[in-house]
Amino acid sequence: VEKGSVMTKVVFVQEELRTRFGIMYLSAVLKEAGHITDVFISDETDNLVDEIIASKPDLVAFSSMTPGYDFALNTARDLKAARNSQ
Repeated sequence: VEKGSVMTKVVFVQEELRTRFGIMYLSAVLKEAGHITDVFISDETDNLVDEIIASKPDLVAFSSMTPGYDFALNTARDLKAARNSQ
């Protein structure tokens, strides 16, 4: 990372533990550019929203196909509501 450049923390959110090549590729490119990435998996945590907020991300991204649309939408709404209540 060049001096004076801005690092962004990007958090990817998945519903279940499954290989997501899109997240893997995007994460690799972001890390190569000097950014920080993390992945949160709903099935692997008791309180997904609180853990995501505690990590202080600059950007939250979802990888979703049609069956996971409701999960992504509801989680995004929950994150927004939790951030607005702080």
